[in-house]
Amino acid sequence: GIRDRDVTGVQTCALPISRSTLRSTSSLATAFGWILGITAGVLIARLAAAIYRMAAVGAAESWDESRDPAPIIRRLQTADDLSYITYALLALLFIAVFVLLIIWMFRSARNAQRLDRWDSLLGPGWTIGGWFIPFAGWVIPATLMQSIWRSAEPVAPVRGTGRRRSAAVGLWWICFLAGMVATMIGMSADTETARNAQDLYNVDTANVVSCVLLFTSCLTLR
Repeated sequence: GIRDRDVTGVQTCALPISRSTLRSTSSLATAFGWILGITAGVLIARLAAAIYRMAAVGAAESWDESRDPAPIIRRLQTADDLSYITYALLALLFIAVFVLLIIWMFRSARNAQRLDRWDSLLGPGWTIGGWFIPFAGWVIPATLMQSIWRSAEPVAPVRGTGRRRSAAVGLWWICFLAGMVATMIGMSADTETARNAQDLYNVDTANVVSCVLLFTSCLTLR
């Protein structure tokens, strides 16, 4: 996974600084891996919740109006509750993932810079600030992650030459961005606010897509 890239582990012939001034990312990457694993598990639970609600909506559409509606109403409410719970858990986990990710990126970039293996025009500080710039935040983190990836290569990157790019970094970023958009669409309605069954099918389809995309993003990072 991307998190396994550790510039402190590259072989160098002559270091301009002592290795004691570098900060290892190994322990941070281990904790990051555990959080990503838990997040992937919750994404699977959210996927199941979305499928459950789609099944509940289908059952409600075919429900005989002469029967007591209480059971199907309870089922729909349970489906909404599962959706809210898994969304809340994911929100908390994503905060933890985000914090650990930017710390790992900053340390990796700083180590690469100190070892003269940093080939980006943007400094390590942009691994933090780059996330918060409107529109540019859609590009900067992925660009800097590519630089981190190259910095851990056996052959140090050289500015001004052709730059090797990681397909894994590209896959992670595309899945992450698309997954977040799908997540927002998936939270746009529930069984009480939806105008009709099709609205619920649409949002839960978005939830299924977001879970698959974000799950792929987690696996790529891990």
